[in-house]
Parts: sequence; C-alpha cells; structure tokens
Amino acid sequence: MKKIELNIIRERYEKYVRKRIYLKLISFYILGLFFILFIIGINFLFTRRQIQKITGEIRDIKEKMMKEKNVIEKIKRQNVESKKLLQKIMDYQAEEKNRINWATKLIEIGNSVPYGVWIDKLTGEIKYTKKNKKEKIIIICGYVLPQIINERKGIDKFIKNLEKFSTFKKTFLASVKKEKKDDINVIYFEIKTVINEKNGKS
Repeated sequence: MKKIELNIIRERYEKYVRKRIYLKLISFYILGLFFILFIIGINFLFTRRQIQKITGEIRDIKEKMMKEKNVIEKIKRQNVESKKLLQKIMDYQAEEKNRINWATKLIEIGNSVPYGVWIDKLTGEIKYTKKNKKEKIIIICGYVLPQIINERKGIDKFIKNLEKFSTFKKTFLASVKKEKKDDINVIYFEIKTVINEKNGKS
C-alpha cells in the first residue's frame, strides 16, 4: 500500500512540474509577443512622426519655392521692363545726338537773310563722311526776286552772312534754278550748311 501512494504523489508532482513549465513557457511567449508588439508600436509611432515631420518640411519647402518662384517671376518682369526702359533711354540719347537744336540756328539764319531773299523751307539731315564721321546739316530752301536784287549777289551775300557765325562750319550752294511762284519769275535755291558741333550748341 505504501508503494502505491508514493507513485501517485510522484505522478502528481511530475504533472504539476510539467504544468508549471508549460505555464512559464506560455507566459514567456506571451510576454515576448507583447514586447515585440510594443517595440513595433513604438517604432510605428516614431516612423509616423518622422514621416509627418518630413511631410511638413516638404510642404514648407514647396511654399518657399512658390514664394521664390513668384519673386523670380517678378524680377524677370522687372528685368524685361528695365530692358525696355533702357532701350527707350538709348533711343532717346541717339535721337538727342541726331537732333538739331534749332533755337540759335533759326535766329542766325534769320539775321543772315539779305533783302530780296526769302526762305521757303528749313530741314535737317544727318550725313556720314568718307571717314565715317557724322555731320548735321541744315538745308535752306528759298528764292530770290530778281526784280529786287541780283540773284547771284543775293545768294552769295546770304552764304557770306551765314559763314560769319561760328555755329556753321561750312556753307555751300547745293542747287539753283528758275521757277515761277505765284506767277512771278523767281530764282529758287538750296543752300546746305554744316553745323559746327565743337561749339556745343549743335
């Protein structure tokens, strides 16, 4: 009877030990699984936070790029407008260089006209010499009444009067011909005078 009791106790003890071992293993696996899930969860939250941070930075960069793009577009427009303005200034300067200052010239031409000579038209032109030098020329078109003054003397006197002024560097008769003006015979002439640009009043 005693041997049977011992065997029963031993079997129960072995079952108890096996049960404890199984419980420990299961607990270990469950705890390990929870630990792994905890680590994955933390890693997921950290990765999500990093993604949100990077997404925010990308959004900020895009906004900055858009602002910079607008600034660049504005600079480009201003650059185009500046080029247009510069071209206008250059055109104005070129026009200013080619323009004839008529104020003093008209007075001097008017004072040079002798009695019996009339001015019909005044025009200006730019001419380039063989040495590629620019000359400003005033073309004086007019006529002489031969009934009042000899045409040759009248034209010669007009040219000599113009030559007295330092404004004009060179004056010469370009053409002369007989014409009728208001049924009156006149001598029509064309005088060209080169402006002296050195005197600063061209």
